[in-house]
Amino acid sequence: MRRLLPFAFAFALVMPSLRAETLRLCYDTAEKSGSQLGSFVVLEQLSRNTGVQFEYVERVWNRCWAGLMRGLWDGVVAASYRADRARLAAYPMWQGLPDPERRLRQDGYSLFRLRGSTVSWDGEQFAGIDGMVGAQTGYSIVNWLREHGLRVDASTTRGDQCLRKLAAGRLDAVALLSDDGARLLRQHPDYAAVIERVQPPLFERAYYLVFSLKRYRADPQRFEQLWNALPAARATAEVPGP
Repeated sequence: MRRLLPFAFAFALVMPSLRAETLRLCYDTAEKSGSQLGSFVVLEQLSRNTGVQFEYVERVWNRCWAGLMRGLWDGVVAASYRADRARLAAYPMWQGLPDPERRLRQDGYSLFRLRGSTVSWDGEQFAGIDGMVGAQTGYSIVNWLREHGLRVDASTTRGDQCLRKLAAGRLDAVALLSDDGARLLRQHPDYAAVIERVQPPLFERAYYLVFSLKRYRADPQRFEQLWNALPAARATAEVPGP
């Protein structure tokens, strides 16, 4: 993997051309909760480092993408890479692949089950799942679960709604962002009394700040410079723990 320019030198390149820029970003309603708040801490640091200003719009996840396609905003906060999404938005790339060094943050997904359940995940295979697995509408984990042969209920937009269905016995398990699921169990002792997280995590994944293809193609250097400044922003931002 290649090395980026030293942070101080990168700032010298980025700041003069980006100082007056203002970008409108859409974020998922769930994004300003729990450890996902770290995305905004990094963006605030990125703004301080580069002079770029961010204006935020809150929508459910699918509407963020619909609005990006319609040109209602410039980018989307914290999107994992999928080939279908790459046809809609520009990602930071390196040699034809998404560049994790220029990610916004990293997070993983975990499986949650009822205490005493036989549901399990050994890092390669699921066991003990006969019914549905819950996941949030529009999240990349939905396709991943289906690719692993599971039936998925993706009819809810919020993690706490998924846990409510699990606690009520309507689902065999729920797949949530690991830190978000842990936070929800801390916030809801009634759920924590009957639900536990399965180890190991399903996977970890990089999440990116992505921009509309139209905006990116109009001035790719501007957005490449902004992505190049992200490693330093992550390194100096005070991101809260889970």
